[in-house]
Amino acid sequence: MNNSKAAERYAPDRLRLLNLKRPVPRMLVRLHTPALCFREGPTPIRQKVTGRIRRQNGIDHTIIARMQKSAARLQAISAQVGKAGGRMKHHLMIGTWTPPGAIFTVEFDDETRSLELIKRTEIPQDQPISWMNFSHDRKNIYGAGMKKWGSYSVQSPTEIKHDSSIAMGGHPRANDSDTKTRAIFVLGAKKAPYLVYGNPFYDHAGFINVHSVHPDGSLKENVQNAPLDERSAVHGSVTAPDPNDHPRWVEMHPSGAYLYALMEGGNRLCVYCIDPETRMPVYTRKTYPLIPPGMDQFHPKMYRSDVVFTSSSAKYLFATARSNSPKLTGYIAAFKLGEQGEIERQICLNPTPTSGGHSNAVSPCPWSDEWLALCDDEQGWVEMYRWHEEFLGRVAHLDVKEPGFGMNAIWYD
Repeated sequence: MNNSKAAERYAPDRLRLLNLKRPVPRMLVRLHTPALCFREGPTPIRQKVTGRIRRQNGIDHTIIARMQKSAARLQAISAQVGKAGGRMKHHLMIGTWTPPGAIFTVEFDDETRSLELIKRTEIPQDQPISWMNFSHDRKNIYGAGMKKWGSYSVQSPTEIKHDSSIAMGGHPRANDSDTKTRAIFVLGAKKAPYLVYGNPFYDHAGFINVHSVHPDGSLKENVQNAPLDERSAVHGSVTAPDPNDHPRWVEMHPSGAYLYALMEGGNRLCVYCIDPETRMPVYTRKTYPLIPPGMDQFHPKMYRSDVVFTSSSAKYLFATARSNSPKLTGYIAAFKLGEQGEIERQICLNPTPTSGGHSNAVSPCPWSDEWLALCDDEQGWVEMYRWHEEFLGRVAHLDVKEPGFGMNAIWYD
């Protein structure tokens, strides 16, 4: 019997025995005909079938068993295909600007578009995390926690444990209780030896703190304090286009060809190309507004831009700006990128719901261009946005009325 005739013979029984609610595509039926199920080496198909099929009351139970196994495999494959398509629940962790310290785990279902708080993990109360970052393998969270750098092991979205804390290094007065100095930003390296870098802020912030890690990824010790200019925190530089720009954040395109510099004071995005020989940024003289033109003249010194990130595919770029008053909104901007990272056009510049407070930090999903998280600590919330056909739409909102809630969100899964 050839394969096509076998498919016609067994397909009706397969549909009936598996109690499927809809027909199986012909391709899948043919994959599970006896001829293919029992072919092993050069043994003739007929001999294999007649030698191994057990019949009882006219039913081939061997075929049924194999069909059941095949159905289970198909179900598993279907589940994986569903995940590949992005239909699943995601978990994100978020910190706070003020004490008491806590890590909040939220769950976003991208099919029902629900957004829920599922766990509040207590951490040292004097170490609220103003910025957090995952280790390269997502098994540890590194946090900038007031006067200390902290590491937290992550067993699951709801199992987070504080492992170690290291005081800020560099200036002898940085850790004094009567100074404003605080840990403000931390970043774990993605390549061995997986050092963790942090920089303080405000007074006595003229150093980059470098830390080694244990084999499990937890912080081990301070290994270097790289000196910066005491007043500007500069350690080698290229000149900003304007002395009032106040460069705050940079993002590198994966191609390595372009660098995007977000200007906190200038409220604009400046584009740099990377010289292939010197590896230094070269200003292209291309800039894009992060607040509507003229707003800084209506409201002088009332805006400060925040962060900039590429999307998962690196086809888009997102940046945000905050305001200094609850009476004025912040903004989120989106840009279309070329293959090498050149900005082709600015797509939108949308107002955010609030000023953004200290935050207004956008967090694109690392695995899909479709979803972005936005945090606010003026009112204390996190929102989820959908990026679809180059339009940005809010799909979920979650209020968390805890002190200082709403710093940056990091995607766990």
